Amino acid sequence: MKHMTPKLLRFSALLTFVGAVGFGLPAQAQPKSLFGLTIVADVSGDAQNMTARSAQRLVRGIKEQLGDSWAQVDLSLVAFGNGLDTRVDRLGRVKPGQIKELLDGYEPEASAPDEPVLLALHSTVRRLKEYPAGQMIIVLAGGDLRNSGPDDSSLDRPKVKFLNNTRVMLIKATPEGGRDLRTLGEGLERRAESVTVLRFGKDDRARKRAVNQINQALEDYVQNAVRSGAIPEILGAPANAGSD
Repeated sequence: MKHMTPKLLRFSALLTFVGAVGFGLPAQAQPKSLFGLTIVADVSGDAQNMTARSAQRLVRGIKEQLGDSWAQVDLSLVAFGNGLDTRVDRLGRVKPGQIKELLDGYEPEASAPDEPVLLALHSTVRRLKEYPAGQMIIVLAGGDLRNSGPDDSSLDRPKVKFLNNTRVMLIKATPEGGRDLRTLGEGLERRAESVTVLRFGKDDRARKRAVNQINQALEDYVQNAVRSGAIPEILGAPANAGSD
């Protein structure tokens, strides 16, 4: 807890308050995840190893920084860019310590002619479920992207429809040049609650921004629930909130 920011400390105190006033909840009431975190990672070619390492460091750092609040986060993993059919695999309820092993488990194959990150985003949003406090999608990809995607989409016109209160973070996981992720970010700006684009090697900044945004979403949700009298069932850890 010594690494928690003032905002996280306030949120922890708020959870304690909710626990104190919500002791009358039925015994059978089950705690639920309040926030969804989805990692969308490129496993094609040279990007795979860098993306796998970066994704695991990032999520472990977020988990450590959030402390007790991590119990309210539902973590999912999407792997994309492997094979001519641009297969997109969605793995739900994963643990931070599993991410590198899961992403390293793919055998790199030739990639499809369309940009796989666009297909991955389309597939990801179709399968998302709503969370009370919202969710965040973190994409780790190379910086040199193709412009065309499914349904005549492109980097500047991605044609992706997010659920309400969705935050997006695009991270360049490889060192090659190019502003393609920036172009994609600009195309997504009017479709998401917020869009952040970070250059290669900015893992620490990504972690801090993700923690701040997740914590703010959780804090806003619980405060609004307390004000309205609708105390959420958050007394305890969800089933997926175990250790690595």
